[in-house]
Amino acid sequence: MKESECPKCGGLECYREEADVGVGMVYGPYGCPECGWSDDDEYDFSEGKSHLDEKGNLLDQWGGCWPSESIMARAYRNSEQGRYLCLKGDNIK
Repeated sequence: MKESECPKCGGLECYREEADVGVGMVYGPYGCPECGWSDDDEYDFSEGKSHLDEKGNLLDQWGGCWPSESIMARAYRNSEQGRYLCLKGDNIK
């Protein structure tokens, strides 16, 4: 894993995954856990783009995909729904 400073927010934990596949290295995109920035436009969530794809899978800024039935994807959907209700002005009970 290689760390660097995030070019978007200046966060100090911007990193990417690396894997040695025997004939060379494979590198994932750099991503920032603080602002959601990724150096791959498909996974850049820093401008408010939803982390959920059309099937309900949760994507992260490092190119990872959590299936829609996973606890991570369900937790994210629940938090998004709560945020929507708060912004809309509804009371959550």
